[in-house]
Amino acid sequence: KFLDRKAINFDPIGIVDNWLKDSKKLTDDKVKELAKLIKDKVQSATFILTNKKYNESWVIFQPHTYSRTKLLLDDFADAISNFDNIILLDIYAAREQNTYNISSQDLANEISKFGKEVSYIPDFENVVSFIKENDNRITNFHFEIAADILTEEELECLGKMRPGQIQLEIGVQTTNPQTLREIHRTTDMERLKANVARLRAFGNMHLHLDLIAGLPYEDKASFIRSFNEVYAMGGDDLQLGFLKVLHGSRMEEMRSSYGLIAEENAPYEVLSTNWISYEDVIELKRVEEMLSLYANSGQYGNTLHALLACFETPYAFFEALARFYERRGYFLQTPARSRRYEVLLEFAAETEPSRIKHTEELLTLDFYLRENPKSRPSFAHGPLLPQARSALTHVEYFETFTNSNNTQGQYLRFDYTQRDPVTGNVKVTETDWPDDLK
Repeated sequence: KFLDRKAINFDPIGIVDNWLKDSKKLTDDKVKELAKLIKDKVQSATFILTNKKYNESWVIFQPHTYSRTKLLLDDFADAISNFDNIILLDIYAAREQNTYNISSQDLANEISKFGKEVSYIPDFENVVSFIKENDNRITNFHFEIAADILTEEELECLGKMRPGQIQLEIGVQTTNPQTLREIHRTTDMERLKANVARLRAFGNMHLHLDLIAGLPYEDKASFIRSFNEVYAMGGDDLQLGFLKVLHGSRMEEMRSSYGLIAEENAPYEVLSTNWISYEDVIELKRVEEMLSLYANSGQYGNTLHALLACFETPYAFFEALARFYERRGYFLQTPARSRRYEVLLEFAAETEPSRIKHTEELLTLDFYLRENPKSRPSFAHGPLLPQARSALTHVEYFETFTNSNNTQGQYLRFDYTQRDPVTGNVKVTETDWPDDLK
């Protein structure tokens, strides 16, 4: 995942799948080339983990399909042996029967030849239990999962994890049934939504949901429906990605049928298809930037919640914000993080001027949930309270908020010694403050 975020675009799985469809293409040279690329990618991931000053590197690996495991057994073992701690799950069969007489235990045996110990844990529920029982209170884990196939037992196990110990990435890609069929994904969308709601309710993990623009049979209107449905699931992070037409992948094979036009160089992102135009892709790129800066950063949660209520759909909000950025020239020189609070206030002043005072206070709340600066932000208009700020705490008065006595006006104390390990926000509580200091 560290590599994916740096736009290293190589799809060994797609290439192997295509080779396996035509046994004549399975030459030793190609297998060796593929294995080297996989090895380089895993080694790079190990380096990045180490370079980021993690104490140890971990890999939890579930081989996909018996044929792929058989074909690349030695090379997988060589690559995975670069990690300090290794957990293997049973092979995910997908469409295959085990006619290859292969198992993850065979892979564990090969890895052990490199002098590495392997924890062989057959299923996801037991992996989560292992992580929970061996928690060092420092190491956190990122899982890519299919949320619609989580069992009740797995859900309950996830709900018992230390807050922040795991984060889940759920690759929805699209909610269009025809598109899902075309890309050979079987997704129970209603169960996925229900399970995401359960995971959210636990409140102990970061949820990352993925969408991909440019898939077959998904035009702009269909993608907007997918966007709104997935945004409504309430994940902490909605990543809007763009289809990559990688060499050797099925999408490259279908390039002509789908009318795919993509970049000639990495990252080979789609520019247009039979269903979506280049102009649509450009619009989605701008929406993606707004999504990343304002929603996925987690810095403006209370303000966004209020502003979104002023628009018919989430997509309509981010599209309007993107148009505002375009008019003001902010795409040419992206505002710094602190300046983006002010930019959002400028946008609110255009779209909902009658509630600007409340928006200013919501921005102030969002600001102090993350920051404790020596100087107050320009949009914080509450009274400067004597002795309200220290290195560890801050007290702010919010005129438009309703307090616990159900009256207008509320004092909130921000405690910078305590941060939520999932959201990154500091602990905030209502507090009493002398009336004459208002």
